[in-house]
Amino acid sequence: MDRNEHLGWLLNDLIYDLVTPSKVVRDYLTGSDVDPRSGLFFGILRMSKISAILSLTKLHDVLKDYGREIRDYPESIRSQVKLFRKFAEEKDLVRIRNKFIAHNFDDFESSSYAEGDKLLTALFGDTLAEHLVFFEWIHPESPETTFEKYHPSYLVTRMRDHAKTLVDMKPRV
Repeated sequence: MDRNEHLGWLLNDLIYDLVTPSKVVRDYLTGSDVDPRSGLFFGILRMSKISAILSLTKLHDVLKDYGREIRDYPESIRSQVKLFRKFAEEKDLVRIRNKFIAHNFDDFESSSYAEGDKLLTALFGDTLAEHLVFFEWIHPESPETTFEKYHPSYLVTRMRDHAKTLVDMKPRV
């Protein structure tokens, strides 16, 4: 498979991965009878946060691994890629994924629960309202049709759409 086609499919999958956590959190708050103070809602919020972190970090990895291809993308996309890379670095996304989300926490010499809590709070905030702002940033509740504003789900959609202009993305089975 051509690298641009592979990039297109990675981006296509990332659209779902980025949209879903934001939608799940909002849907549970507005369309269900699950009490936001219940253990079930905290579990749903935790699952959505983990999914968002894994998806954002996957986007970070895709941008790194396909940098050569992305260099030829339009400036309007590349400028948002730079914004996202800066965000990923400032929020220490890779460390959050590697030390606190995707692997057992077992290294008490170079990490601590306090550090994990601090990094996660810096990412999501303390309150439910702050969490909702974060999920709105990933994927707005009322998406626009142009996808021009800077939201990770919009960036990935625009990148995927651009990839489709470069290669024929044959359906996968």
